[in-house]
Formats: sequence, C-alpha cells, structure tokens
Amino acid sequence: MTKRKVAKLFIIYFFSVVFILYFLFFFKDFTYLDLSIGLGFLANFLLCFIFLVFAKLNISTYKVCYYFILIFLVMAPYSQIISDYAPWGEYLTKSEIIETNLIILVFQITFFVSYLYSQRKILSNPFPRLDKTIRTNNKYVSYYMLFAIICFPIGVWLFGFNNLFTKNNLWDDGDSFLFLIEFLVRSTPVIVLSILLNTRKSKVAIKPRLLNLKIIVLTIISILLNFPVSLSRFLSGTVYLGLIISFLKDKFWKRKLFDVMVIFSITIIFPLFTLFKRFDLIEGFQNISNFSFGNFNNVDFDSFTMIGRTVRYVNEHTFSYGKQLVSALLFFVPRSVIDIKGKPTSTLIAESQGFFFTNLSEPIMGEGFFNFGIIGVIIFALILGYTFCKLDYMYYYSKIENTNINYVDIIFPFSLGFVVFLFRGALQPVVVRIMGFFLPLILIFIFNNSINNSRGVKNK
Repeated sequence: MTKRKVAKLFIIYFFSVVFILYFLFFFKDFTYLDLSIGLGFLANFLLCFIFLVFAKLNISTYKVCYYFILIFLVMAPYSQIISDYAPWGEYLTKSEIIETNLIILVFQITFFVSYLYSQRKILSNPFPRLDKTIRTNNKYVSYYMLFAIICFPIGVWLFGFNNLFTKNNLWDDGDSFLFLIEFLVRSTPVIVLSILLNTRKSKVAIKPRLLNLKIIVLTIISILLNFPVSLSRFLSGTVYLGLIISFLKDKFWKRKLFDVMVIFSITIIFPLFTLFKRFDLIEGFQNISNFSFGNFNNVDFDSFTMIGRTVRYVNEHTFSYGKQLVSALLFFVPRSVIDIKGKPTSTLIAESQGFFFTNLSEPIMGEGFFNFGIIGVIIFALILGYTFCKLDYMYYYSKIENTNINYVDIIFPFSLGFVVFLFRGALQPVVVRIMGFFLPLILIFIFNNSINNSRGVKNK
C-alpha cells in the first residue's frame, strides 16, 4: 500500500472518529433525534467523506456533487432536526426521514459506481483526440465581439438600465421562448469572454490582436448584464465561478483550493445572497451585520425536506412514470402544441400539500423518485455519473493538450455551478436555464461549422 493511500485512510479514520464524537457528545439533547435517523445521517456523511477523499482530479463536477450532498443533504438537515426546525413549517415523519436517507444513500453509491466504472474505462484508452475546436483568430473573434457588444443595448432595451442592478422577474408567465431570449442576451458576452480568457492562458500559436482590451470591454458588459444581485443566486454563482475558472491557470487549483472555494461558496456566499433576494442592493449591504453565517435553519436549505415531501406525495398518489422527465426534455415545445407538459415537480408537490409558496427546490434524487421510484433514483445516478465523468476527463485532457480552445473548455467551468443548480432543482426550470445559458455557444458551433462546410464546398 502506497504512502498516499495510507494517508487517505488515516484522514478518513480521523474525521470519522471526530464526527462520531461530535455526534455523541456535543449534542446532549436528543429529544428530536432518533437513533435510526442519526445512523442514516452518519452513513451518508461517511460515504460522502470517503468518496471525496478518493477524488482524483483537483477540479471536477464529481467533487461539487458530493459537496452538495454533504452540505445540503447531510449537515443542513441534521442541524435542522436536532434544533427542531422544519423548513416551510412542516415536519417530516420518522419513516419519511429514514426513507429519504435511504434514497440519498442509494444515489450516492450508484453515482460513485457509475463514475468509477466510466473513469476506469476512460483511463484505459489512449489519449483522446478532441477535434471540435473554437476558432480564435482575429476574424472570428471580431464576429464574436460584435455579437456580444450588440447584446448590451438589447439588454438595456429589454430590462431597462436601472433594472440591470436589481432583482427583477422579467418573464413571470414562464414562457420558455422568452426565457431563452433573456439568457441569449445575458450569456453571450459571458461565453465570448470565457473564450477569450481561455485563449489568453492557452498555448494557442496566434492570439487575437488587442486581446487584453477586448477582455476588459467584455468584462464590463458581462458584469452589467449579469450583475450579481440581479440574478438568482445559483445563476450568479454559475456565471462568476465559470469566469474565475476560465481566468485562472490550472496550477492554481492544486492544494485543495477548489474544495475550499466550493465549501465557502455554498456555506457563506449562497446564504449571504439571501439578503439581496429580499432587499435591494443598498438595504442588503446595510443588513449584512445582522446576518448569521453558518446557520442552516432557513428555507434555503430545504433540499432534504423536499425529498421527504416527494416520498409523501408518491405514497399518497403514485409515480409520474416519466411525465415530469418528458416535460423537462420538451421545454422548447409550447404547451399549446403538446398537452403532456406539466408543472415543475416541486410546484406539484407544494400545491398538493397546501403550501402558499410553490417555487421550491426539488433535488435530482427526488426527481428520479417522483418519476420512477427507487429505480428512477438509480437511473438518474447512473446517467449523471457517466456524464459527469466524461465531462471531467474531457476537460482534463483538453488542458493537457492546451494548444486549441475546445468547446469543453467553455462548457466545463460553467457546468460546475450548474451542478449545484441541477442537484437542488427543480429539473424542469433548471433544464431551461442550462440550455438558455449555452445557447450562444450552440450558435457559435453552428457558425463555425457553416463556415467550414462552405469552405469545403468551394475547395471541391
């Protein structure tokens, strides 16, 4: 056994003992904590920690997944139960808590097995060739810049200049087409900026002229169209985390700095942005002194509870047998065309259980259970494990090559934020936002391919 493996096993053993002692002696009042419930949380905690310790890559969607589970689905609900707090004012029964822990446990193990199997398969093959590259010569970058700059006056016309700095719900009717238009305007400068930032730090032979000036211009436009407090917290985190990763060189993320940033973002930045969700910019800063950091007893950490409510809904009704999944995948089809499109899963559950506020979270495990029961949880975990492993290692290999800007170089940094978005849910609105955000990149792909095809025809 190597020294590195021994060190990892020692870390697991040490923190497991610390957590068990913390669990047994720090909380002296176990009025609200049953032993079987506590063991469920302990099992999920240990699995999370073990899977995180054995992560191979410094930066990966894999890590984000398990940090989300650790914080949102283990630490937060554990803290809520022992302090007799229930998000949205309704408690889960003992059986619902136990079943929720089992769903999370099954998801964790299945996701890990799927990721590990895919990882071994990828590493056993020769170094893959990444053929799909983004052109970054002067001519193409000028086109990208033009599209990005045009988005600013369009954004001002759509939103109003003052509304760029405040939280506003532009499209309250939930029209997917209007959402896509909004995201196209907001994310085009961000996507183009990410392309230029990756070009700047890459080993591309010929770089565009005035690259730094173009980056400064796009940074200003991106911030104005995506001002942090004007977006939802998850979308804001996705945008700025993606740009930070695009800007910094890969060697920066050694020594667990990525882990520190993810934990800090979820436990500090995410709750802090609640102030700007409730107040305007000035009032938000004025109320920072009254904000309680590290407090899980608020509705922002309702993910565990929502899985429990999903269990309750399925027990009272039945599975949706894929209807919710189809609704998410057919987000681009108007409801007037297809009648099978339903409401988001969290909205259905909230309405059926009499909640006044229906825009709730619905973790991906809950979505799987709502669609097909425990089989759905396994299917979702298998698909996500394979997909995230593929994405992680495509980015890893792209950075080793580092002589071209590949599409994965742009997709991956923003996908890290979208993982949290996806895992918290609900699935239907998240899919709309993911597709809307990457729509500019899809258009760039079509644009590059059309130019290449036209040149191929001329050369014949």
